[in-house]
Amino acid sequence: MIVAEPLATVAEFEAPGHRPRVQTLRELSATPYEAPEGLWGPWIVPGEMTSTAGRGGKGKTTLTRCVLCHGAKGGSYLGLNFARPVISLYLSGEGSAAFFRAQIESVADALALDDAARERIYIADGGGDCGLKLSRPDHVDTLRGECDALVTGPGLDLLVLDPFFRFMLGDENASVDMGRAVEAILELQREFGFASWVPHHASQAGRGLDAFRGHTSFEGAIATGLVLTSEDADRRKLDPVKVRYAQEPADTTPRFLRFEHEGRVYVEDAGALTTRERLVRELADGEWHKVAELAEALEVTRQTLTESHIDPMVEVGKFQTEKREHGARYVRQPREGEALWSDA
Repeated sequence: MIVAEPLATVAEFEAPGHRPRVQTLRELSATPYEAPEGLWGPWIVPGEMTSTAGRGGKGKTTLTRCVLCHGAKGGSYLGLNFARPVISLYLSGEGSAAFFRAQIESVADALALDDAARERIYIADGGGDCGLKLSRPDHVDTLRGECDALVTGPGLDLLVLDPFFRFMLGDENASVDMGRAVEAILELQREFGFASWVPHHASQAGRGLDAFRGHTSFEGAIATGLVLTSEDADRRKLDPVKVRYAQEPADTTPRFLRFEHEGRVYVEDAGALTTRERLVRELADGEWHKVAELAEALEVTRQTLTESHIDPMVEVGKFQTEKREHGARYVRQPREGEALWSDA
């Protein structure tokens, strides 16, 4: 347990001076460069921060345990591949160590993790509240020491701080208070090159990036933002609202036509439909939700669907609307006797 000390001033918190290396674009172009390779698809990238936002009880920590165990094993999870078996360090700011241990062991057992995979997951204070505050320089130094021991030893790919708000002091809506904690994470990432996974509570009314509670400095710091919501009684939806390193498709035509009807949000999924014949063929194949790649085709689409006695409005969430590599994922909640979330 780390004993809290008085808050440091901003000057005390600042990292040692560093002189940037300035080069011309020609010099940069002549320098060999490798694009960052994601540890878990484009969602976890070395040197960058990933955060999941969700209301209390939606499953942020449950998802975190699944990512830790799947990552330690390697392979894939939710349709995204791990580049290699991931070595992680987990720190919790809340909860019971005994409860966390029981839960993560149940996931590890369900995945049949061998001893080698279990050796890749490091857990501070048994998964209970470690008392660490990123706003305090001495606490950051303590964390730096733990990270350094792993980096110079077995290695460290992923630092997990769950949940973020328990590792900061002050007002999360204040730029200075939020900035202290965020900058501490970024500083450690720059120093050691690992990725971080930082679950955060969601605001009540925010959508997209606005779902991440607190000052916008947090939104700006994350490379990947995932919003976790209830899809129905049996499923959760994990929606990527920010993916900095995702490879966008060459076609930048808007793919989804979204609109509201009687207070509910609907989507028409854009396919490669340019002619009435193609649309009718898609309808005959039962893939009628693939409609109108171009906005001007919307009226034709609606007319054809109406003639076919098919409702042109499909409620968001009835099918997986994102088809891109970094699109929305759905996870099914564990049923009785099961321990981990699986693809829905």
